Amino acid sequence: MKRISEFISTDVLNRLNPDVYPEGFFHWLQFNEHIWLQFERHALTMAAKRDRYSARTIIEVMRWNSDLREQQGKPLFKLSNNMTPGLARLWMAKHGNRNLKFFQINQ
Repeated sequence: MKRISEFISTDVLNRLNPDVYPEGFFHWLQFNEHIWLQFERHALTMAAKRDRYSARTIIEVMRWNSDLREQQGKPLFKLSNNMTPGLARLWMAKHGNRNLKFFQINQ
């Protein structure tokens, strides 16, 4: 398990409001850096082509790819829909200054 500060800069972490993230998100994130990095990469790829996109669509693509690479009938990872808003909020905190409205964030 990595500390979050090892893959998210402390500058970004200091700007976060933990009250708007799903319950247990930051604990979950410590064990799922690989999911965050994949989500971040897919979102950056799409942000280079579009001004807005859906975090849920990115999650579904990640699931699709995981299912295609599954081993012995088991996906490489499972991802709860509950963490999608947290991933979108974290991405916006890190990259939102360049992509102001890429994800629609509900208050």
